[in-house]
Amino acid sequence: MPLTADVIRGPSDFPEGSEIVHVDYTLGRLAITVEDLADRHAVDVVFADTVGFRVLDERDLLEFWPVCSRPNGWLFRITAGGWLAQETSRPTCLIQHMERGIEEYFLVGTDDCVSVISREPPTCAPKT
Repeated sequence: MPLTADVIRGPSDFPEGSEIVHVDYTLGRLAITVEDLADRHAVDVVFADTVGFRVLDERDLLEFWPVCSRPNGWLFRITAGGWLAQETSRPTCLIQHMERGIEEYFLVGTDDCVSVISREPPTCAPKT
């Protein structure tokens, strides 16, 4: 299945690229700090009701390129063909039977990228 995605516009476009600099998970809440490569300003992306997440080097996620890459954006909602589709194709995975209304999101960094399966869309705000 080919990968398709929608761009989610955040408080910054990160025109020079972005990097994932911090990931914090506590009891279903996932907070990710994404930093601009040019001027180091940052955005906090928070998922309040996370089902699962993974952090991988971009070299291991070639199926996401070029759809989920610069200059297209840095935060995407995956609509088909992503990690969630891979997981639900496994016969031992119960996500599709136990979770309703979940969606997959993808955050792009120059080195690391984060895939998130969540019951709620993320909130984004400039890091204070």
